[in-house]
Amino acid sequence: MYVMKLRYFFFLVLLLLVKAISAQNNGVGLSAYRLPLNKKGAKIAEPFNTKGGGLKLKIIDDPARLFRVKNNALYLKKNRKISEKDPSLAYPLKFSVDGVVVTAELVADRFIKNKVIAHRGAWKNQQVSQNSLGSLRKAIELGCEGAEFDVWLSADGIPVISHDASIGGYVVENTAAAQVLNVPLMAGEFVPSLEQYLQLGKTQNSTTLVLEIKPSAKGKAAMITTVDSVMSMVTRHHAQGWVKYISFSYDALLRIRELDPFADISYLTGDKTVEEVKKDGLSGIDYSFYSYEGDTNLVRKAHALGLTVNVWTVNDTGKLQRFLKEGVDMITTDEPELLLKMIKEQAN
Repeated sequence: MYVMKLRYFFFLVLLLLVKAISAQNNGVGLSAYRLPLNKKGAKIAEPFNTKGGGLKLKIIDDPARLFRVKNNALYLKKNRKISEKDPSLAYPLKFSVDGVVVTAELVADRFIKNKVIAHRGAWKNQQVSQNSLGSLRKAIELGCEGAEFDVWLSADGIPVISHDASIGGYVVENTAAAQVLNVPLMAGEFVPSLEQYLQLGKTQNSTTLVLEIKPSAKGKAAMITTVDSVMSMVTRHHAQGWVKYISFSYDALLRIRELDPFADISYLTGDKTVEEVKKDGLSGIDYSFYSYEGDTNLVRKAHALGLTVNVWTVNDTGKLQRFLKEGVDMITTDEPELLLKMIKEQAN
């Protein structure tokens, strides 16, 4: 009982923190939060201000003495570079854009590029629950390019991780976070919050966090609230360099684009042409394999427009082989071990 009360108190505090920052969107930031390797004096990013302004970039605090501003863009200093041997994962930076002060963490870009996105983490063959912290750990240990996971907003405004709308007998959107986060999973775990997921994800810089925002059953306004809460949480934890976004809700992705003009966002539903996706400023398509079977030129057309291409959810060896040959950028799978093995065999 005492432990339960402590957990409840913790989530009350967490709720207050989330509500305090949920409306906090200062509208400014950087176009990128990843630092290229082995490029001395490299250009890092440009500032943005979604509310308009002169885009005046100024460094306020740079503990690593790593950065400089040139032509109103952020660069590494001329004699500095980030090497493979550098032990740091990320570098804190405080800067301002048009006088609005922002803190961020710029992460060394050692992120893997091997096409393998572990669907709901690596769980099927790993004795852990899907969408658990354990499944994220396993995806990282396997060396996956990305770990996909699903986010809902609880009734009291806390982003929590679950694939289905209901878990443990609770409808997430209608239930307080303290109850949802007490639902037990395999291996002694519980349903995680987005905050816990980000905290674990930021302990490494090899596997990207592929954050799926689930469509709200409560309508567009609730969907926008979910996006705002998720984006606030990512910003608060300075996790922009670790996270990419996907959703079946086009409204959710358009809202993300309003809040961050440079976030990596891809659409899941498959009912938009690549021309529409490009026109609306999305980064890529992330369609079911059925969409690619219906249009054998879809990969080529998307790439011609500069869009990234992911395909979900592919578990069959033959289909995995086909999409590898078609040159998709990523494949979401419940069988990351199998896909990693196939890629390794092809490389030899």
